[in-house]
Amino acid sequence: MTVNGSVSLRGTNIASVNCTSFVGVCLDSNLLWKTQISEVSKKLSKLTGIFYRLRYIVPRKILLLLYNTLFLPHLSYGLEVWGCTYKSYLNELLIIQKKIVRLITFSDFNTHSDPLFKRLRILDIFKQRDYQIGIFVHDVINNRIPLLFNNFFPKITHHHKTRQNQQNFLHLPHCRTTFGQFSINFIGAKVWNSIPFSIRSTSCRSKFKTDFKNHLLYRS
Repeated sequence: MTVNGSVSLRGTNIASVNCTSFVGVCLDSNLLWKTQISEVSKKLSKLTGIFYRLRYIVPRKILLLLYNTLFLPHLSYGLEVWGCTYKSYLNELLIIQKKIVRLITFSDFNTHSDPLFKRLRILDIFKQRDYQIGIFVHDVINNRIPLLFNNFFPKITHHHKTRQNQQNFLHLPHCRTTFGQFSINFIGAKVWNSIPFSIRSTSCRSKFKTDFKNHLLYRS
């Protein structure tokens, strides 16, 4: 129960904190994920030095393997949740990603990064977030995860045929606040509806992942 702003459970007071860690993700009191992003940023920044030294020793394919095994797991873990925040917060991680792709390709520090991401087939932080959210929605729609999530993404339905219900668009919740627009219900439906019908119509998970990544890589 709550008394005068404090929380107690079976007679034991629970201290209020600004941030706590749960299954490896830092939850802040406002759910804006600044602490989580800061922690990920610290881990990724340490790895840039490793890439700088190794690029003179190992071929590019090894650097890409190291990116996928050392760098990407830190970036992608829980991204479907903590990536739903202000773009300005995530830019901190995008800057580190740009540095990495320039290191791998031996490019100058001011080289435009978009062609480098495409050449290396690496998704930037924003596309990686959409990629993981798209897979999550695909799993929900194809009943691959617990039934708890079944009502997260209702489809648009009408008694008469329309382009929206024929192409399995999802209902986009009406959100009055920015915080509501950061919810997985809203962003998930928005991401899904932006995917070409030829990609999201498949029930095959591996094909969806391949086609969706290709779509994101060349999306402006």
